[in-house]
Amino acid sequence: MGIYYVAWGIVSILSLIEVSIFQKKNHRALLYVGIIWLLWTIFVLLTGFKGNVGTDYKAYQRLYEATFGVGYYLTATSVEPLFWFWMKLFSYFSFSFPIFWLVTALFNISLKIYIIRFFSPFVSISILIYIVGLFFERDFDGIRQGLSIGLCYWACILYLKRKKAVVYNTVIAGAVLIHYTSILFFCLPLLAKIHIKKEIIYSFLLLGLLGVVYGFDFLSAVFDVIGTDNFLYGKLYSYLESDVYSQSVGVNLGFIFRIVILFLFMKYEAAMNMDRRMYNLLKNGFFLSLCFSLLFNHFEVLSHRLAYGFREFQIFIIPYLIIAAKGRGNKLFVTSLIILYSFVLLTRLLSTPHLVESYIYKTVFG
Repeated sequence: MGIYYVAWGIVSILSLIEVSIFQKKNHRALLYVGIIWLLWTIFVLLTGFKGNVGTDYKAYQRLYEATFGVGYYLTATSVEPLFWFWMKLFSYFSFSFPIFWLVTALFNISLKIYIIRFFSPFVSISILIYIVGLFFERDFDGIRQGLSIGLCYWACILYLKRKKAVVYNTVIAGAVLIHYTSILFFCLPLLAKIHIKKEIIYSFLLLGLLGVVYGFDFLSAVFDVIGTDNFLYGKLYSYLESDVYSQSVGVNLGFIFRIVILFLFMKYEAAMNMDRRMYNLLKNGFFLSLCFSLLFNHFEVLSHRLAYGFREFQIFIIPYLIIAAKGRGNKLFVTSLIILYSFVLLTRLLSTPHLVESYIYKTVFG
């Protein structure tokens, strides 16, 4: 596990350096470029050349090798079509699975770095949060949703750059054809335009927490109304029958942290001096992720996956809390708290009993 803490440590040190010279523009420009290239190299190498590491690597390997068979997609898989075509592109030219994984990692990590550069005032801080969530759980392991989320974030950039609706909606459609949960991003313009009052946010979160406390099962209520003879139930059936995916989530430490982050983001809005549409998008999307986590709390896979794309808006939100802090000393203090938060999440992830063995690092070379 040491290699992960080394990568985390490098990012932490760079975070302190980047924040400490924030006001020195002549030094910051060169450092900024250096940070981007160094971190890009670290994460591409760590991901692209790994062997059987993570919970999904072997499953993707079997899926990829099955695409060498004629007609496999039509007869034996429910994987979304665009991701299947992405695999088929490589298998058509008889590339090995490690080559497919490396190129996918190269594209995925490069896209995430580009996205972070657009949204974040501090690249290192964003990557510090990225490494303990979206990176480990998706770009390093569950690459299908990682790719899909990356395309959705790119669509957000296109929207904020005032590109035509057909452009960003086409990108979102592509993301949906890689992972269906990205369909939620079609509400992107609405999230960026509306201003939700704090009182409404507090009320919905309180109502959701009460639902968790009193054991309200929203999904069961839905199937009681619409029945089980339908597409939705068929799509979720395998997860509903699983003791792992269908378990209740509860209110864990990570969820409490995210509520605090949202409240701080709203409290210090004026001090951040953000573009109004970007602020609305990040705040409303992050709030929506909390709502999904509460609404589907009794069904782990939906509570986690539906909320995931919007949940990881914290990658872009957290650095703005440093902008809100006044003075170099306060900024470094907030940075230290963020480093501690990242360390807690990383340790929590790597010490999860059923994940410990899966994350022992090994390269593709053996």
